[in-house]
This record gives sequence, structure tokens and C-alpha cells, in this order.
Amino acid sequence: ENSESSNYEWNCRLVSISLRALERWCAATDLSLPQIKHICAKRQINFIALISDALYSDSAYVVEAMAELLEVCIKENGEEKVSKERMTQARYIMEVGEDAFRSITPEDLFRIEVKEMEDVLAELVTGVGLQRFRFSERQAKGDHGVCRNLTRIAAKVGNATVAKLISGKIPTGASGLLELLMKAGAHPHVHISSIAIIVLSQLLSIGSNFTPRLLPLLQHRAIIPYVLNGSVPSLAASSSSGVDFYEFENFRQNVLVEALQRCYEQNSKYYMDSCTSAVEEFCSSSATVEVSFQLEAALFCLSAVALSVNSPLKKNCQKGDIHARQLSRCTTALSTKPVFLPANPLALAQLNRFLGMYGSWYTMVASPQALDVAFELSVSTINMSGTAFSDQEPASEMLKEMAVTPFSEAAKATRILLTRSPLHFTSQHKITLLGSAWETSYIASNRGMLKIEDREDICKGICSVVASLPVSKQEISYHAFAIPIVECLNTMTKQADTARQYEIAKLASVMPRLADELRLLSTMVKSFSVALDKVNTKSEVNKSIPISCEIQPSIGLLAKLWPCLSHIASNYSLDKHISESLG
Repeated sequence: ENSESSNYEWNCRLVSISLRALERWCAATDLSLPQIKHICAKRQINFIALISDALYSDSAYVVEAMAELLEVCIKENGEEKVSKERMTQARYIMEVGEDAFRSITPEDLFRIEVKEMEDVLAELVTGVGLQRFRFSERQAKGDHGVCRNLTRIAAKVGNATVAKLISGKIPTGASGLLELLMKAGAHPHVHISSIAIIVLSQLLSIGSNFTPRLLPLLQHRAIIPYVLNGSVPSLAASSSSGVDFYEFENFRQNVLVEALQRCYEQNSKYYMDSCTSAVEEFCSSSATVEVSFQLEAALFCLSAVALSVNSPLKKNCQKGDIHARQLSRCTTALSTKPVFLPANPLALAQLNRFLGMYGSWYTMVASPQALDVAFELSVSTINMSGTAFSDQEPASEMLKEMAVTPFSEAAKATRILLTRSPLHFTSQHKITLLGSAWETSYIASNRGMLKIEDREDICKGICSVVASLPVSKQEISYHAFAIPIVECLNTMTKQADTARQYEIAKLASVMPRLADELRLLSTMVKSFSVALDKVNTKSEVNKSIPISCEIQPSIGLLAKLWPCLSHIASNYSLDKHISESLG
């Protein structure tokens, strides 16, 4: 048995080396697949049958070598160019002299090879499609290498025959190839599924029933791999998907988003209905922490097509509210605030990203009630930033893996909602909620949960609302929101003075925070000025709106802070953080 196994392995390696040598020869001489077929035919060898037989090999070396050979020999649409090397090979195959061959032009050879390549590909579609059974078998055995190479071959053949498959000109075996690609697209390893998904997304026009087949697969692939320890979720090890969290996010943002957008373009109503139903299901009262990952994926799929959904709104198209019913249903479901959200920062971040991505819809089409729900969800997330995800909480480990925190997404969503519809948020109740979120942002900043850019987002939104208040309330509200900045500037300046006198080593740690407060003060003054200009412009158009006051609130604030600002400029302007903020 050992001798037979050794001989089999040796034979597989020999076949693999031969295929790689052929691949290198084809790459060097630009030899095409039809030309290889002609050469083999002269030796009474059926090259396509040989390929089909080789695909059944249990050796990963053989299947990989075959994948690389076909990737070199199969030219995709628009890629075909007849080179001098290929013309030379054609003359050798035809066994004619140079003089007799001059009557054949590269264009002639191109037309001949296009037809021959179509025949070759038609045979390959059938042969490769039969590998769908073998794919399932190898996947069950955990042979990811063979699965990946079978997927590479199927993807290459599929890419080269996209137009023919869509037009139905290659019906024989096409269903087998599609089934193989679907199985590959559902494979848990990203390096395998991504190859298939790229091709599948190009085949959406193959029939009206293909989108309902492909979309569930894409929705499932959008779920971030996770594990549950009891009721505590955490990101799964790379063994489950073959990649780490960052690579999976890259797969989602590139391969998956493009495929989802094509699904939406093909059948937008089915797409939105499917995602909406998923959100409603995952926000039910019986939903568990495990479901939070499915909700995150459903919201990701909705955010992936937000630009397409919002595009008619920006063009003032009458069909801009075509998905109003689905988005209203999503908003109603999210208003329940599923109890598992605080335990999953990924789901919380995706929720706020969804609110920000659909900010145009909420402020231009949605009902006031729906806009209120979006506002309360984003602000409640900001209020969580003061205490949530402490180092003792298991979810904090998940938060450390994330490039963008849920609080950053909430700050951005809040800015979008407030700046696009500031008048809606001028009631006393909403002003109070904003005041609470603004104070919490300082606590969150001390915890490292909010960056200066996030605090600037919140500040810009609040300034838009304050500028839209009645003239009699603007100055009071403006100065009320400025109180934390004033207090923090004075406190940090005193700490800097103390450190400069007694603990010079600590001064370097104080300067960045002092610079941040200066930057925030500058943002507040600029944003309020811009917001006032917008209000006054609208007032000139609509005489029913009272013209707002000038920028006296900002002038009064700067006058109050002038001694502190002068002191900072005199003593700390050489620090790079301070000089950038003052500049």
C-alpha cells in the first residue's frame, strides 16, 4: 500500500510539473487554448477530455497546476490580441512556409480563434460543471485547496463565457457551472467565496429568478464570523473563514458591496423587501444576542445600496420615495431598541451607519416620527459612550478590533440629521437631549471613546440647531453649549501651567487635549457662523422666517475667553499641537 501511495504521489507530481511547464510555455509564446487543442489533436490526444479527467485528481498539486494553466490560456472578453508570437505558433501548427502564411493576417487568425475558442469553452462549461459534485465532496473533507482551485477554474470559464451564458447560447452544462459557482460562493472561506461571487454578480442578467437565488447567499456571507461563549459574543478565529477580521471587512466593503449593488439594480423591490423582512425578524422581542450579528449583516446590506436609494432624492425625482414603505418598516423595527445591541458594538455601529447613510431619506421623505426615531437612536448611542464597553465587559475586546466605533458612527449620523433638518430639533425636549449628549461627549473623550473629529461632528450638528432657534433664544443656548468648552479650556490651561512649573514631563500629555479644545472652539464659532448664513439666506426667500441675529454670541464667547487664549498663545504657541489649533 505504501508503495502504491508513493507511486501515485510521484505520478501526481509529474503531471503537475508537466502542466506547469505547459503553462510557462503558453505564457512565453502566447499560445492559445485552440492552438493547444490542435497540437494535441496531431498526437491523437483530446485535450479537453484530458482537462476534464485531470480535474478529478485528488492531488491538490494537479488541480492547482490546471487552474494556473487555464488562467493563462483563456482570454476574457476584450482581452484577445493576436501577437507576433501567436502568429508564429499558428504557422508552425499549420506547417506552412513564411511566404504561404503571409496571406493570413492577424485579423483572420483572430476571427478563426474566436469561433474555435467558443467551441472549446462550450465543452469546458460542461466539463467544469460536473465538478459541482466533487466540490461538495472535497469541502466535506476540509480540502480547501482543491475547492479553491476548482473555483478558480470555474470562475475563469464563467468570466470568459458571461455574454454567452446570459444570452443562453451555451445552455448545455450551464446550470452545472452555475451550481458549482453558487456552492463556491457559499463556502465559508473568504478566499474561495470571493472568487465565485465576483463572477456570479456578473451573471445576474441570466434570468429573472437568479437574483432571488443569489441575494440570500450574499446576505449570509455578510454575517461577520463569530462565536458565543455562553451568551457572550466574540469574533471568531480566522479558522472559520480563512481570514482575520480586517480581511473579512475588506471582503465585505469591496467584493460583497459590488455584488449587492448589482442585485439591487437587477431587482430593487425584491432586494429592499428581503432586507426589510430580515431587520424586522431580527429586531423581534424574542431575538437573542446571537441574532445581533444577523441584524448587523441585514443593515450592512441596506447601507450598501444607500447611495442608489438616495440618488433620486438628490435629483428631486418624484420616485425618490419609492422605498419609503420598506425604510419606514425598518425604522419601526429599530425603534424597539433590541436589548442585545449594547452587547454587540458591531451591530450598534452598523445601526448608526445605516442612520447616517439614509440621512437624506430621513430628512427629506420620512415622517416626523421616523426622523425622531433616528435622532433618538443616534443620540442614545452617544449617551452610551460615557459608560459602555468598559475594560471589564467582554464586548470591549470586540470594540478594540473595530476600525470605527459605534460612537463615531453615532456622532456622524447625528451631524447629518441635525444639519439637514435643524428646525425639526428646536423643541425644548430635543435641545435637552442634545445637551445631555454634549456633556457625555466630554466624559467619552476622557475615556478615549470619542475622537476630536467625532466631537466636532456633534458640535456642527448642535450649532445648526442653535442657529435655527428663535432670535431671543439663540444667545442663551449658544453660551449654554459653550460652557463645557470654556471650563475644559480653563482647566487644561491650569494643568499646563502647573506642569510647566513643577512637572515638565507631564506637559507633553496635556498639550494634545488643550489643542483639541481650541480646535473644538474654532469649530463651534465657524459652524455657528455658517449655520447663521444658511438661516438668513432662507429668511430672505421666506419672509415668514425671522432673520437671525448676527454673530454676537461668538464675539461674546471669544471676549470671555480672550485672557485664556492670549495666555495660551504667549506661553504654548511653540508646541506643534497648539500652533496647529491656533493657526
